[in-house]
Amino acid sequence: MTTELMNTREIQSVVDRVIELGHDAVQFAHIERATIYVTGRKENDAEHSHMLAFIAPYLAQKYYPDMDTGLISLFTTIHDDPELVCGDIPTLGMSDMQYAQKQANEQAAVDIRIQSLPEPWSGLLERYEAQEEPEARFVKLVDKLMPALLKLHGDGLANFQLCGINSRNEFEADAAITTARLWTSFPELPELHDIRQLLLQAVGDKVFG
Repeated sequence: MTTELMNTREIQSVVDRVIELGHDAVQFAHIERATIYVTGRKENDAEHSHMLAFIAPYLAQKYYPDMDTGLISLFTTIHDDPELVCGDIPTLGMSDMQYAQKQANEQAAVDIRIQSLPEPWSGLLERYEAQEEPEARFVKLVDKLMPALLKLHGDGLANFQLCGINSRNEFEADAAITTARLWTSFPELPELHDIRQLLLQAVGDKVFG
């Protein structure tokens, strides 16, 4: 086989992979999330990931300057990639049993995507899911701030009503369950917990008065 033919085949394999990645990116923008804009349209995963990528490096620089903001940006890009397999599974109003099933479904999707993605994304997804690096854990918790932002800038009441939450008491009870989970999982990031609590208070004030 000539060097020219080998190079042609190598380039074609790269082109084929680029086409696949482009397809994944297009499909990512079609995955609807539970959060709803004021227009009534649901947020999609591409929009969600952009918001996370826009906000996470700012918070890192503000409170955790020793973290690698470049790595944080990469993690924000890949963090929801497994939803290409399992879709978005909202946690609002979810029981402990439902939450455990959600985690199982998502882990299966992660395993599929790690096997199918090329580098660097396969390795980055594996590192993010391992949740061993500070940047990965940071992104995981900042991600939990995003629904509150959409409820502030979108149709918060419709979002809650879809999950059977119709009063401030119900909202606060559900938020308390999630807050306890997050404090248990991420005790090393108190500043983010404080920010989340203030965002939740703003959501409650806006939506329920």
